[in-house]
Amino acid sequence: EELQAHDPQLVTGLHQRASAWYESAGDLDPAIRHAFAAGDLDRAGALLGSGFVRYHWTARRTALRAWIRRFGEAEIQKRPWLAVLAAFEELSMGQRVAAEHFAGVVERGSFEGPPPDGTASFESGRAMLRAVMGRGGAEQMLANASLAVAQEPADGHWRDFALWLLAIAKLTNGDPAGVDELMADAVATARRAGNVGIASCAVGHRAMVAAD
Repeated sequence: EELQAHDPQLVTGLHQRASAWYESAGDLDPAIRHAFAAGDLDRAGALLGSGFVRYHWTARRTALRAWIRRFGEAEIQKRPWLAVLAAFEELSMGQRVAAEHFAGVVERGSFEGPPPDGTASFESGRAMLRAVMGRGGAEQMLANASLAVAQEPADGHWRDFALWLLAIAKLTNGDPAGVDELMADAVATARRAGNVGIASCAVGHRAMVAAD
């Protein structure tokens, strides 16, 4: 508090250094907190994006929603890839109206280059969100899921989710051919990536399909 009163710029620098130190130690929670404390929203967003898959699939959704909300509407509109993540979080909590709001930001947005969330492109992330929400009906769901699978690399953090979505889209279109293979690939890809939550959910879904 004394340092803040006498040299606030130094305090900001200390928060930035602390954020970098925690990131290097693999501890994203305090890294994100210090980035926010430094007022560095670009860094906070990049850190949040890098940890999204792990946090979302390990029941850290309350923390994710709280961090996303700290950006505010204007800042999220500047980062439409973050609106994709926000929409996923709201959907997971059953908040349809909020999810539709963020989906609207996504549809109006554009972003060049690979987003900090690890998706291959903003277009791929948007396609996965469209597929999850069933935008445009079953055939369009299949097209969006196929686009995501085509773009996400074999070693990417979103490849497993894209494969799983494609399997779901094929089932939605009444085409079970190749679904089990897609789900098996999704599970294997998730295990290689260490995405335990996705692996567990996809295994359960594969079992349900086999039972049917």
